[in-house]
Amino acid sequence: MAEIRAAAFFLPRDNGQRFCMLYEPHDERSRRGSVLYVHPFAEEMNKCRRMAALAARALARAGWAVLQLDLLGCGDSTGRFGDASWRDWLSDVKAG
Repeated sequence: MAEIRAAAFFLPRDNGQRFCMLYEPHDERSRRGSVLYVHPFAEEMNKCRRMAALAARALARAGWAVLQLDLLGCGDSTGRFGDASWRDWLSDVKAG
C-alpha cells in the first residue's frame, strides 16, 4: 500500500479561518492531480465525514492530492452556519 502524508491546517480568510485536511501521495513524483472535496450540505456533512476521509486517503494512495475544506460556518471553520451565504461558500471553494 502506498504511503501518504496528511496535514491539518487553517486557511486564513478575510472573515476568519477555514479548517482543511490535506492528503497527498508520499512521493511527490507520483502525483496524478488534485481534488478539492467540498462537503455535503448541513447534517449530511457530519453523517459522511468518516467515509469522506477514507475516500480522501484512498485517492491519495492512488496518486491524487486531496484537500478537504470546511466551508464558513461548517465543521471546524470560523463562523456560524446561519450567517454564511452561498457567495461566502463559493469564495471559500475558490480559495481552496
